[in-house]
Amino acid sequence: PNLKDTDGDGINDNIETSADVDLDGIPNFRDVDSDNDGLTDGVEDANANGLVDAGETASIDDDTDNDGLTDGYEVVTSKTSALLADTDGDGLLDGLELGRTVPQGKHTDLTVFKADTDAATTTNPLLADTDGDTLSDGTEDANKNGAVDSTETDPNLADTDADGLADGREVNTTLTNPLDSDSDDDALTDGAEVTVHATDPNDADTDDGGIDDGVEVNTDGTDPLEPLDDKTTKDSDGDRLLDWEERKLGTDPLVPDTDGDGLLDGVEVLDESTDPLLPDTDGDGLSDGEEVLTYTTNPLVVDTDGDGLGDGSEVHTYGTSPLEVDSDGDTLRDGDEVNTHGTDPTQPDSDGDGLDDGVEVNTTLTDATDVDTDDDGLSDGEEVDVTNTNPLDADTDDGGVPDGIEVDRGTDPLDPSDDGAVTDKDADKDGLTDEEEAALGTDPRNPDTDGDGLNDGDEVHNVGTDPRVADTDGDGLSDGLEVADIGSDPRRFDTDGDGLSDGAEVDLWLTDPLVADTDGDGLSDGDEARLYNTDPNVVDTDGDGLSDGAEVDPTIGSDPNDVDTDNDGLSDGDEVNTYTTSPLAADTDGGGVPDGVEVLIVNTNPLDPSDDVPSKDTDGDGLTDDEETLAGTDPLDTDSDDDGLTDGDEVHDLGTDPMDTDTDDDGVVDGKEVLDGTDPVDADTDNDGLSDGEEAVGGTDPLDTDTDDDALPDGEEVAVYETDPLDTDTDDDGLTDGEEVRRAHRSARRGHR
Repeated sequence: PNLKDTDGDGINDNIETSADVDLDGIPNFRDVDSDNDGLTDGVEDANANGLVDAGETASIDDDTDNDGLTDGYEVVTSKTSALLADTDGDGLLDGLELGRTVPQGKHTDLTVFKADTDAATTTNPLLADTDGDTLSDGTEDANKNGAVDSTETDPNLADTDADGLADGREVNTTLTNPLDSDSDDDALTDGAEVTVHATDPNDADTDDGGIDDGVEVNTDGTDPLEPLDDKTTKDSDGDRLLDWEERKLGTDPLVPDTDGDGLLDGVEVLDESTDPLLPDTDGDGLSDGEEVLTYTTNPLVVDTDGDGLGDGSEVHTYGTSPLEVDSDGDTLRDGDEVNTHGTDPTQPDSDGDGLDDGVEVNTTLTDATDVDTDDDGLSDGEEVDVTNTNPLDADTDDGGVPDGIEVDRGTDPLDPSDDGAVTDKDADKDGLTDEEEAALGTDPRNPDTDGDGLNDGDEVHNVGTDPRVADTDGDGLSDGLEVADIGSDPRRFDTDGDGLSDGAEVDLWLTDPLVADTDGDGLSDGDEARLYNTDPNVVDTDGDGLSDGAEVDPTIGSDPNDVDTDNDGLSDGDEVNTYTTSPLAADTDGGGVPDGVEVLIVNTNPLDPSDDVPSKDTDGDGLTDDEETLAGTDPLDTDSDDDGLTDGDEVHDLGTDPMDTDTDDDGVVDGKEVLDGTDPVDADTDNDGLSDGEEAVGGTDPLDTDTDDDALPDGEEVAVYETDPLDTDTDDDGLTDGEEVRRAHRSARRGHR
């Protein structure tokens, strides 16, 4: 204290005081750099008066300008101004430009300091325009957060979108989007339009002739500045869409129905608003043509009637009307019948007990799938409409004798006084008294009257099945097998409600009758078997890298049975997941070379038409030599596999393998399938559970699911019911096979009386 300037920094002790600004344990009058900013106090307070005068930094504030950089760092290292938070005046603080996420020192005013949210991107704090694109760094980093956000240009890249125009030129002169290399989406970069073609980069069709500049330059070879040469008046395929419109849409101007759904492209675009590139716009399992022309359903809505079932499922799986919420008029929605109640949406009285399903569900509260809910020997309908007994109480009058036995005896089931004693004799020890068996119609000397593996008493009291019928629900599985081995419901024809009977799942499709979607691909087993003809046991039937459900979904719309829907040599999965090409268009960029040839043979960009150079077709089979290389076919042989089809027809039209005589392995040569009208890429053309080859051998019609028109699919006749698919009435009893199965499904459960 006896020294005027103890620390020798040029400032008197009484001015510096004994405070410790930088908290280093050394009082300011002994600390040559009181704020520890890298500059001595004497340098900062040049006139040693203890005040921060103009041109001076503060000796007791390590960041005088509050830009996040200490005064010493700015003076010695960054060479920025310690008195100006934004040295280059570009609107960004010096610390932000140098990537400071937190201040260097201790005294920065945090209300002034701006933290950098991306320290990896820095700009030059001494240059207002780091990348020299005529936009200041602060203009490019509009929100001043130090990061290059999705809506901002990059202050370190003069041409952020790499279109050949500097960002400043795009913003101030051409008025194009500096974040979009093709501002008007005409397939020409902004730079090419300005510097090469003299077209307007903000107008897709500069000459207003009806064709985009890119199409004129890259495809048509016309002048994008001359409207008269735009090809606008020609409708080559007569589908009501002009060729140039089709080019814009991606439809084929030479094919009136590009997606083959039965509707002209023009009808789809102009009348129905459906997608002319997707045969099933809403993905409901019905083609757009079927919806418009056959079923009059809405091709844009999966469930036209809003009943909880898709239109395709209603038509092909459940046999309900896609235009009626309640097809059978029982007051229950079709979807609720299938998904909630397990009733038949085509029959108002599913269990044949005399009460409509809606009455049972909503009024009597009885089981609409069980003819005798309380197992008293009277059907629910008899109890409600005839005897006036309670269908939920086996002994309505609580007199000790079940209602059914009272009716058989002639006593009053509503009067307990006349019940009398019930004999407890049970000759066959099956849990039913002989008197009960007499009322039920079972054999009192046989514990398992119907031979289904369940004793009569268990069927009546525990399981709820008919002890006189081995297969109560008529699904092709005995009650005992369902209960003991499979775990399915012997009272429900279709336990999991997927549209396939339990027997068909076990014996024909090998699916799980307890799980509606066995393979977990997003499609029910019934829809896979009946609607899409996919394998309900395999997530990705065609092995193309996309699940069956994903392919059916209209966002992709590819064929779940065809590994390469558009026959371009790339699998659907590779197109969607790897190359971002369209699995529905063989030549995504429309340049004249298929995507597969571009990717795998000539190594060009399948998204850029300008690099497409089609090769010759030496043998004239419809495949260029490059396509033949891709397919592995012989460019000198029009029919490489000798199946009666040209290689070009196989690849471009049919989707068959030009190197395999029997593409779908159904036992019928591809050429013969085409002649016979069957599908050479679908082993089971009519989805009846029998391959086309099996049908050819067995004599059934491979184009008719039900050859003998008995209401049973041929495959189920063979594998489940062992009936003759060529004979409507296999056992010649006067009832068709289908009627017998339906009776087993419905009528066999009509009570135990």
